[in-house]
Amino acid sequence: MDITKSARLAVFARYWVGNIIKEELIAITSLLITTKGTDICTAVRNSLAEKEIDLKRIVSVTTDGAPNMVGKKNGFISLFKTDVGHSILECHCIIHQQALFAKSGLTSLDNVIILVTKIVNLLSS
Repeated sequence: MDITKSARLAVFARYWVGNIIKEELIAITSLLITTKGTDICTAVRNSLAEKEIDLKRIVSVTTDGAPNMVGKKNGFISLFKTDVGHSILECHCIIHQQALFAKSGLTSLDNVIILVTKIVNLLSS
């Protein structure tokens, strides 16, 4: 949600060019009515089509763990897998991985968690 209470979806692509991994913002799109899995899937499909990105080349997708993203029937990932036509690797975003990791109680990596938490808080603000 942005400051005007409009739902926004950021679509990124990470890909290889030779031996270099690149990341590109494909689109920031508004979800006008709802943020259901079907709406998100349509927005992602349209964004990728505008950039002429072949869905058959998609190998993974990263989302948060919200039900509209990971729901078994109508979640974005389930619907997107159907569109792509093959299995894809599903990942949680770094912000949510950091939160899950912090709950695990690994004290040997406290300095890393403190740095990651600061970065996440900076990006979130």
